[in-house]
Amino acid sequence: MRRNLSFLFYFVAFIGPVSSYVFAETHQAALKQGPHDAQLGDVRIHYVVSGHGPLIFMTSVGWGLSSLLYQNGLKPLEDHFTMVYVDERGNGDSSQPEDLKQMSSSVMADDLDHLRDYLGLDKICLIGHSSGGTITLEYAERHPTHLEKGILIDPAVLGDRDDKQIEEYISLWKDDPKYKKAVKNVPDDDDTPKTNAEATARLLSYINLYFSNPEIYVPIFLKQAKGSQVSATTENAHKAADRVAAREQRQDYGIVQAKILIINGTVDWICPYQVAQRIYQGISGSELDLYANVGHFPWIEEPHRFFSDVTAFLDQKITPTR
Repeated sequence: MRRNLSFLFYFVAFIGPVSSYVFAETHQAALKQGPHDAQLGDVRIHYVVSGHGPLIFMTSVGWGLSSLLYQNGLKPLEDHFTMVYVDERGNGDSSQPEDLKQMSSSVMADDLDHLRDYLGLDKICLIGHSSGGTITLEYAERHPTHLEKGILIDPAVLGDRDDKQIEEYISLWKDDPKYKKAVKNVPDDDDTPKTNAEATARLLSYINLYFSNPEIYVPIFLKQAKGSQVSATTENAHKAADRVAAREQRQDYGIVQAKILIINGTVDWICPYQVAQRIYQGISGSELDLYANVGHFPWIEEPHRFFSDVTAFLDQKITPTR
């Protein structure tokens, strides 16, 4: 009996390090340069690893567009960081769940945490733009101990859309030659595109509104977004799911533990800077950078400042503020 117990002890002692080695090798492979797929519950999440340095996650938006825009547009960050570009469920090359009610920002934030666990990471740094900022903020609130740093770029906030400011932009620009046609094409909230081609064409029909100078910046956007297409099914499902969830994210600003940087253009019509100011006021120790006369895509309109600000924030050591 004693001999059997001794054998068992040595077997466990041997298999432990081997298991740890296999575990480490598996996760190292999952973070090699290039595209990857992770089966996380009922969905397959697609992500692309590129660059060198500390790991930084970049989430796609939630409403049906892949991370390709960010893979093309944020390449300067890859000189300093290993970027992990994530397609949220139903976006890009990630699969949709069977139950399309499971397409909310909250569920997408949970997918990111499942991916973090899948990759064997204790904490992550996460960047989100627009509705990707919604997901990043949701991650900070739902998984506060797993987020080290978060960057919100012109974020949308559930429960704090600021329709008044949006309407003021529409009213101001309705007769401006740069925006007149785009203003007429802004869809109603209840509009539901039926095909991917329809959803993509609709977005492009009012894309001028997202830039301070459309003539200069829209061609850059189109180049960075080349190959992308909006998923109509995802757009409709994501909008409906967030509406049913009815989250008030500002009520949970106090839960956030991570260091947060908020970047917002002052002429962003769809995500007004006043919302960013309220995030800054609500999250202790957060930082706010407002870009004067810049629209919804600050890395396109002010690339030098944007990449300098983001790199400096991610490089700096965290000083506890609570």
